[in-house]
Amino acid sequence: MTGNKKVMFLLMILVGILVTYELRLLSIGGQYVELEDIALLKRQVSDMELSLMQTRQQIDVVKSEITAIQYGSPTEQDITDHLQEEIDKYMMYAGLTDVEGEGIIVIINDGYRELLENEDPMGLIVHDADVSKVVEDLKNSGAEAISVNGIRIVQGLTEIICNGPTIRINGVQQAQPYIIRAIGDKYKMENVLMAPDSNLRALNRFGLVVEVNTKSYMVIGKYQGKNWFDYAKIKE
Repeated sequence: MTGNKKVMFLLMILVGILVTYELRLLSIGGQYVELEDIALLKRQVSDMELSLMQTRQQIDVVKSEITAIQYGSPTEQDITDHLQEEIDKYMMYAGLTDVEGEGIIVIINDGYRELLENEDPMGLIVHDADVSKVVEDLKNSGAEAISVNGIRIVQGLTEIICNGPTIRINGVQQAQPYIIRAIGDKYKMENVLMAPDSNLRALNRFGLVVEVNTKSYMVIGKYQGKNWFDYAKIKE
């Protein structure tokens, strides 16, 4: 591959990552929700709108860099190195690389206390909405990467849905304990989760068993689930 072709190839990869991520954000389909989930969905929509705006801004930055490359005078190696750095950065942003850093581990288990009179036993079982709300709290507290039972959570691709007494994440059945790992400011995330009015505290009050531990170092694996495109592929 010649130098110019290599540069253009890297440019196409970079723009492709950004555009694909934007399309993922626009691909959320409609579904029936219960009233108690409306507030959660509003926060998710707000997060997606912010991510979409940031992605579009990054596309503009890439376009400006392409123009600078076309009319500037950097060396071919400088261009290639810069583009590779950008690709690595956006691969990480899209959840397509393993990441490491400080963070927090949250463990959620079904409750085992005795039922109260006329109490529904399903109230002591961890549901998909419970996990989703804790994940959203972590995102809102600045988590940069999140996984549940080792499955990477990626905006627009990850599905956490009910599956009887268990849940399914990206089509894979998961059972308790639900172990949520998040990389970010460990103390900030801990403070948010342990606040008196937090979703995690509410789960604990209802009788579920929860545990929170901060970690100075952890690794979260890359997203390995289903791709966004079912039928389309790059034309050779």
